[in-house]
Amino acid sequence: MPRHAPRRNVPTLLLFAAIAALLLLAPRSVAHAQDQSLHWERFDVTINVLESGHVEITEHNEVNFTSGLFNFGYRDIQIGRTTGIGDIRVVADGVTLDEVAYDTGEHGTFYTEINDDTAYIKYYFPEADVSGRHSVDLSYTVEGALRYYEDGDQLWWKAVYDDRPAEVYESVVTVNLPPNAPAERVESYGADAISEISNEGRTVTFTSTGVIPTRRELEVRVQFPHGVVAGSPAPWQADADREVAQQERVSGLNTLLNYLFPFGSLVALVGGLVALYLNWRARGRDPEVALVANYLSEPPDGTPPGVVGTLLNEKADMRDVMATLVGLAQRGAIRITELEPEKSFFGSESHDYRYELLDKSIAKGKAETLIINRLFSGGQREVEVSELRNKFYSTVPKVKNALYDEVVSKAWFASNPAKVRSRYIGLGITVALLMICGGFMLTSILQGEFNLTPAIACLPFSLALLGIAAAIIGPRMPAKTQLGSEAASKWRAFKRYLDEIERYPDEIEKKRELWDAYLPYAIAFGMEDRYMKMFEQVGAQVPTWYNPYGYSRGTYYGSDPASGNDDSSVFTSSSGGRSGGLQGASDSMALGLQGMSNGLASMLSTTASTLTSSPSSSGSSGGGGFSGGGGGGGGFG
Repeated sequence: MPRHAPRRNVPTLLLFAAIAALLLLAPRSVAHAQDQSLHWERFDVTINVLESGHVEITEHNEVNFTSGLFNFGYRDIQIGRTTGIGDIRVVADGVTLDEVAYDTGEHGTFYTEINDDTAYIKYYFPEADVSGRHSVDLSYTVEGALRYYEDGDQLWWKAVYDDRPAEVYESVVTVNLPPNAPAERVESYGADAISEISNEGRTVTFTSTGVIPTRRELEVRVQFPHGVVAGSPAPWQADADREVAQQERVSGLNTLLNYLFPFGSLVALVGGLVALYLNWRARGRDPEVALVANYLSEPPDGTPPGVVGTLLNEKADMRDVMATLVGLAQRGAIRITELEPEKSFFGSESHDYRYELLDKSIAKGKAETLIINRLFSGGQREVEVSELRNKFYSTVPKVKNALYDEVVSKAWFASNPAKVRSRYIGLGITVALLMICGGFMLTSILQGEFNLTPAIACLPFSLALLGIAAAIIGPRMPAKTQLGSEAASKWRAFKRYLDEIERYPDEIEKKRELWDAYLPYAIAFGMEDRYMKMFEQVGAQVPTWYNPYGYSRGTYYGSDPASGNDDSSVFTSSSGGRSGGLQGASDSMALGLQGMSNGLASMLSTTASTLTSSPSSSGSSGGGGFSGGGGGGGGFG
């Protein structure tokens, strides 16, 4: 059966006139199209398989144009798996349309363009600007559309095509077979449908079970005995068979992968988590050591407090930097003086402090030496904290690295704890990101190109979880050596002593004269506020290395322990005299039991905030203090 004649050329003058008309009407047409809407009430297809091997197809469309006006419809039939198409007829609203050689736009006509893969049919309704419900019957005959096999010949046809502008409410596809060719096997693909065989097997009916959405097709497949229908395999069948075989292989592979990937991913996840745990036990746990003592009332040795803080929590932070700074002051290397507070326009006060270098040689270790050299650079002997704003911040990481170097040099850690943490966290985050991003892309490619199951995403997902787990366990991976664990046990005993000293009033009284010697360690242990208040309440003296504003050396803060006077406004001077009330307040830094600890706490916080401030913070406190831890297509217009 010959293919339909192709479209003839349009005269040049007529073509230019048509283009001009389209340009003039384009704005109106676009606006008109935007207001159009429709749906298929029914889309029924009747397929008659003839003994000659030809297939007659009739598409019955019942379309409801719910808004806008329509003048034409079109159908784009995929014929790549046929050897020809012809006998095309169009009936719209019961009127048989006339076929024309090219698109004249005349109502009541249709024309066809055919190439190797498609047959494009455009038809115009008998009347212009139609709306509401209308019916269109499109009939055609295809040749070479059947597949021939020894175990049974087959019809495959995309009855309800997917390239539609609207959904289909109901659809029935009926396949009529020739005599002596009962259906042996029936299947449908795409939209959900149920099938029924009747008329002694010669009639197969596929009925959709719900609305067929846009972009969803309904393809039917019917097999019947071989040799009843004339014909032989068309040239396209070999390619189609290879495609079906590939699909069956992919389907079989997907069946396997649907079990293999989830199970394998679960095994990989559980195995990986177990491996991480075993690695932590082997590399991340501190060696067990015997308890040195319940508590030690004195530091085990002369290790600087910042180094001790780094040892115990395995992290050098701003608290350890401040403990190192205060330790230098306590040992006589630095004197700190509070300057006269400056009042703002709104009445708030800003505090500044002067640091004076007394003895540079007292500094020992890399961290202390670095702090001294950077605080008093260029031969300075004095520096105000405010002068360090947006300058000292670059030194803070170097001091922390120096603290790490010191705990490693003491053989308390085999390697830098910060680098161990970074290595695990960095590796974990890298793996997680690669698996999430790369896994998503790879899965999309494998699904799109090879139609593999989405279950393949289980493996990169489980590996991403392992990466996250590695990043979570990273902070716990630094481990002390045997020597480091023994040292930590001693220092924890001293920490317990400071933490529980208030339970023993005699101990507080005994240590009153030495309280500031332990203050740097209290800062490193994160208990400085409570520690200072405890000794404040027993009349501890202001440290000799710290001069509050308006304070003369020898003044005690708190109540007078000798006199038994609990009046919080009474202060005892070194000369034995007493001053009270408002006069006492003017001679001293603050009233009551909160004077000393509040002043020291303010100094620590202000200094920490200033030392960590950076230019990007516009002069504000960058650190904030310190802390610890087929069907083709169709449509209408």
